[in-house]
Amino acid sequence: MSYTLSDKEMLVSGDEKSFRILYDRYWQGLFKKAKARLGNTDDAEDILQDIFVTLWKNRLSIEVNESLQPYLFTALKYAIIKKVQRDHARNKIYPLNPDNIEGLTISNEDLLQYKELEKLIDHEVNHLPPRMKEIYRLSRQEQLSIREIALQLQLSEQTVKNILTESVKRLRTKLSKLQVVIFLL
Repeated sequence: MSYTLSDKEMLVSGDEKSFRILYDRYWQGLFKKAKARLGNTDDAEDILQDIFVTLWKNRLSIEVNESLQPYLFTALKYAIIKKVQRDHARNKIYPLNPDNIEGLTISNEDLLQYKELEKLIDHEVNHLPPRMKEIYRLSRQEQLSIREIALQLQLSEQTVKNILTESVKRLRTKLSKLQVVIFLL
């Protein structure tokens, strides 16, 4: 009869082979979840690397019953939230992919509100200056990176960033005013 160590026992052993077993056991499930949430392989891998490095550094102080699964998936949840908040502050948008969102239910009312918002955004984008409109559409609709837009339009990356930041700022201002008017109606 062979006795296998629990996740907790492998973690506190400090043995790199045990750690590799834990990594192999949980990496795939964590990666699928991270990639589904972020829509990006590189970001998902970066987050997982950070989680496992932190796990290894803090292995003696982490409270684990027997399985690491709840700890790791909770760590992943908070790492994703932190990344999205950080990226939001930098105006990075994550594409909505309903296939990757668990338990997504959209009511008819939600769908109508989404369509109305989409119309408002399109209307406001159409009123942006031509170059600003072009850069906004390449970024948000074509999902091109700042570097790709700069190359395509033969502009500096900083110019593209500045124009994109200004276009988003203008749209937010316009849309927030429209929402107040709609609310008052």
